[in-house]
Amino acid sequence: MQIKPITLTFLASILTGCISGSIEDSNHKAAALPYESKDPVADSDAAFARADYRIYTAMGYARYYPGLDPDLGRKLEARFSSRTVPSTDALESEAHANAVHASVEYARAYNLLLLDRLRSAKLVKY
Repeated sequence: MQIKPITLTFLASILTGCISGSIEDSNHKAAALPYESKDPVADSDAAFARADYRIYTAMGYARYYPGLDPDLGRKLEARFSSRTVPSTDALESEAHANAVHASVEYARAYNLLLLDRLRSAKLVKY
């Protein structure tokens, strides 16, 4: 039996997809690790102590402010700036979904803690 070149190309593309999928999954798992091990309480305390009042944003269909009302998030961002955690709404795998969840959950907790500190210090009234 002779294997046609098109069959070999098809088989090679399947194998390449399987291999790159496992590489991407390991990359996504590695991306989640920093956020799974970060402590939003300690991090927001340290940021507040050095007057770094930036909030976290995330990207999905559009930019959003984890844990915050959109209007409040926009006000805080306009006043103090922001930084964005790794996020998307185009999830590629379960590992990717877990990585996004870890970073967005960290951002949610951090934003709420920072907002509480800003309000307690009377740096914001909203």
